[in-house]
Amino acid sequence: APKLDRSKVGKQSMRPCARRLNIANLRKRKTLSSISILASNGFAAVQRSRADPRQGGDREGLTARGANNVFAGGRTELCDKGCQQSLEEMALIETKSGLKYRDIEVGQGPRPPKGFQITVNAVMMVPEPSGELVTFVNSLQRGFPIEFRIGTGSTIKGIDEGVSTMRLGGIRRLYIPGPLSFPNGVKATSPSAPTVPSASPVVVDVQLAYISGLDMEDDDVE
Repeated sequence: APKLDRSKVGKQSMRPCARRLNIANLRKRKTLSSISILASNGFAAVQRSRADPRQGGDREGLTARGANNVFAGGRTELCDKGCQQSLEEMALIETKSGLKYRDIEVGQGPRPPKGFQITVNAVMMVPEPSGELVTFVNSLQRGFPIEFRIGTGSTIKGIDEGVSTMRLGGIRRLYIPGPLSFPNGVKATSPSAPTVPSASPVVVDVQLAYISGLDMEDDDVE
């Protein structure tokens, strides 16, 4: 098995939500799986591959579940009941594309540069006719974070745009309109999960947990 490049890990400082990884305790388990949501085939196209030194080698030796526990802090949702009650008090920002978002927690780290592989936790929901939000993906409950390269079209437009202006450690609720959502929809992943129609508006709570290959202590990185 390839050895972990400790020189890279030692430079990583994930503030404030993502703590320094305990490599010694995690490297004995299975290698981290990469999970990417590809816009071309909606959520149905999920890729899992063993960590590759060419694709963020400083993550070798980590398990997906172990790394996710560090990122998420043991939580199973990104916006709990208290958060839900105070959402309306949070500023609602709308971009030129039609994407809207509210910052639940503003991160203190850098923003992800275009082309860098990032790790996020996400709770994806589709609105019912009644207005109730029904979850169809929850990376926290599943035990696997989601990875994609920012600004490269490797995820749906709404998530790509919404995460690109976040800072490391931040949590944001994205209100994604149909044109920026899943072009081919999302098939139900379980009997209890809803089917998401093509180009349907979705709501996504997302946490920017990790930026692979970036020196978090570099003050010049924005």
